Amino acid sequence: MAFNVVCSAILVLLGSPLRIYIISNGGYLLSCTLAFGGYFVYRHMRPDEPRPFRLPTFAKWGALGVFIVWTVIYFWGGWNSPGIVVAKGQGPGLYLLGLLIVALYAPLYWWRRWQDGKLAAVSPVPGTVAAAAAGTGLTGSGPLPDGQSAAPSPVGDGGVAGADPAAGEPPAPR
Repeated sequence: MAFNVVCSAILVLLGSPLRIYIISNGGYLLSCTLAFGGYFVYRHMRPDEPRPFRLPTFAKWGALGVFIVWTVIYFWGGWNSPGIVVAKGQGPGLYLLGLLIVALYAPLYWWRRWQDGKLAAVSPVPGTVAAAAAGTGLTGSGPLPDGQSAAPSPVGDGGVAGADPAAGEPPAPR
């Protein structure tokens, strides 16, 4: 989140909405371009893979065409856009700043995954402590004590077979 705040502050200090547009357009165009390229590669390498929605085979060639055109626009147009849109003689600094911001997301993502992995190894997932203390498993967690199955029971007890439906509830008043 701090990274987003710093990047947003830099963008606000640049002043002009055109400058902000040039910087931010790089990430948007790159993601769309890679999606079209990925579609082509996936359809070309695994044509018979079942999909929830399937376009005709010729659509992969259209995706390849869009990928090539947008790649040229991304690199040539991005490099030259500050000089065309903002001011004559303006260098590609805004485009390069946008590339830098996009490039910083990969190491930040990997750092976050590493941190989440360390956190998961140290602290248990919420809800598993109570199940472990009670000697019961969670739904789909494998065999339960006394050879019980983790299949859902008809009682509707949350998927733990043999569990008392009133377990965990306060005692009824007398």
